[in-house]
Amino acid sequence: MKIIDLESWERAPHYRLFKGLAHPHYAVTVPVEAGVLVDSARERSISAFSCLLYALSTAANQVSAFRMRFRGEDVVEYEIVHPSYAAKLPGASQGVFGYATFEYTDSLVEFDRRRKAAPINIPGQDNPNNERDDLIYCSSLPWLAFTGLTHAYGGPRDTVPRFTLGKFQQRHGGLEAQLCVQVHHALVDGYHIGQLVETVENICATPADDLV
Repeated sequence: MKIIDLESWERAPHYRLFKGLAHPHYAVTVPVEAGVLVDSARERSISAFSCLLYALSTAANQVSAFRMRFRGEDVVEYEIVHPSYAAKLPGASQGVFGYATFEYTDSLVEFDRRRKAAPINIPGQDNPNNERDDLIYCSSLPWLAFTGLTHAYGGPRDTVPRFTLGKFQQRHGGLEAQLCVQVHHALVDGYHIGQLVETVENICATPADDLV
C-alpha cells in the first residue's frame, strides 16, 4: 500500500471537490459481452458468474483508480484488491444472501476454486473482513436484464467500488450481461470506468485455457 502525494497528484483538485459532497457516488450501467470466456470455461465447470467476477477482479487490479481508498485524510493505493461477493446463504430461502470474501489470483482455475471454497457469512455478524477496504463488492441480479441500478453505501467516505451483474442473455450472436459499476467520484472518473469495462471485455474475449 502506498500513500498518494496530494501535492503532486494531478487529480488532487477533483479529489478535494468531490470528497466532501453528501452524495459523491455515481453509477454507470453498460452491456458486456462474455461469450468466449464463458463458453470455453464450461468444460472446466466454471460458471458464467465466476468468469465475470474473475474479469471484474482482474480489471480492478489493472486500473489503479479502483485500488484507491480514503485512509483518514490520506488517499492510499493498494497493490492488490480482493473480491467480496453476495451469495445465497446455505440452508436459507431463495433470495436470502450472505457475503463471501477470498484472496485474488490471476489464475482463473485457482480463482474459481477459492470462490467455491470461501465461507459465506451472515450480513452484520462478526467477520474479520468487515473492517477491510482492500476489496471490491460484487453481486448479481440473474433474474433481471436491468438498464440502471444503484448500490447502498455506508456514507460519503465509503470508497469501495460496487459491481452488479444482470441476467445473461443471447444478444447479437453472443452472450451478454448488464454490468453496473458504482464508484466514488473523488477517486474514479468516467475515463477510469471506460478503462475497466474495456479490460473486462478483453478478458471475456479470451479463451479460458489462456487464463489458467
